[in-house]
Amino acid sequence: MSVEAPNDPSGQVKRKAPRWMKIVLVLSLMLNVVGIGAVGARAWMIHKHGQGAHTMQALGIYSFLRKLPRERRKELREKFKTMRGELRRHRQSLVGPLKGLAGVLADNEFDKGKLASAIAALRTSHDMRAMAREKFLLSFVDSLSPEERRMLGRKILKRVERREKWHRKFKK
Repeated sequence: MSVEAPNDPSGQVKRKAPRWMKIVLVLSLMLNVVGIGAVGARAWMIHKHGQGAHTMQALGIYSFLRKLPRERRKELREKFKTMRGELRRHRQSLVGPLKGLAGVLADNEFDKGKLASAIAALRTSHDMRAMAREKFLLSFVDSLSPEERRMLGRKILKRVERREKWHRKFKK
């Protein structure tokens, strides 16, 4: 299907694609870009496991909570929220030692003793946050029933095995 354009001075008829075909082409390209972006974002999120803000996500606690009955899920989420507030306070305590380290590094005169104390302060703040996270996990697991605890254990094991399999692909 094409629309005939006015005749060319040479006597040949020019054919031009209809407007709807151009719109469909642009929409198709947009959908392709969205699809490729979604696949890329999912692949990128696989590497988001590790220490820090993503630790609870790496354990699979969020998806574990979605599988519980509504009342139990609501109760555990409330507990989760209160403990997350405490973890946020510990995250804020990292800012001071980090600024101290940056100040020592940016100083005109290098002092190895100041650098060592700044690094020790940063390490102490990291250790305090790790202890708070450990306390939170112990409290959270303690509030689970035996069946829920087994479900969470299977969930974590499944995630660890999947992550090991993923990393084995790229080690060679």
